[in-house]
Amino acid sequence: MFVLFTFLWLSSLVCRCSSLTITSSTLIIRDDVKAAQSSSSSSSSSSDLIQSICSQTQNRGYCQQFLQQLYRPGESLGDLGQSAFDSVSKLIFFTYDEIHVREVGSSINDPVLNKIYHKCGGQYTAAINALNKAKAFLKSGDYGKLPNLVSLALNQPPLCDSNFTPPTQEPAEIKKLNNQARDDCAILFAISNRLASGKNL
Repeated sequence: MFVLFTFLWLSSLVCRCSSLTITSSTLIIRDDVKAAQSSSSSSSSSSDLIQSICSQTQNRGYCQQFLQQLYRPGESLGDLGQSAFDSVSKLIFFTYDEIHVREVGSSINDPVLNKIYHKCGGQYTAAINALNKAKAFLKSGDYGKLPNLVSLALNQPPLCDSNFTPPTQEPAEIKKLNNQARDDCAILFAISNRLASGKNL
């Protein structure tokens, strides 16, 4: 009789442990599903935001690659804009610096090229000033003034390109930097228009 009671008690204990194990596993699975759903929702939201911005640019593939590297889950359009403005400003200044070095280097041997680089330097200075003002307005939340300032910056790389007229050819490195600066400013312009329209999402 005692042996039978002991057997029944042990069987009940095993069933309880199994039930607890199953319940615990179910909770873990549910948590994993919730985490996956949350991650999927965040990924979908960021993809929608980036695609919406890049649909307003000519080089959509480059735009998406550029913004995906900057985007952090859960951030707003204003946050993404801040990161984008910081990144583009660095490139614009780098391009200006490269042009200035070439301007100095051509001052003696090539006065025609020197004059072209001097013009480009002035144009990139205008772009830098415009972006610095835009960043200040972005930080203060005064989005309405962003499009005009970014448009001013966006116009400068093509102007630099146009300074190179035959027989003077534009160096491939400068052409590449001008193209990238144009594409980057176009991304900022799309972000600025969206912010100015009140779509801070």
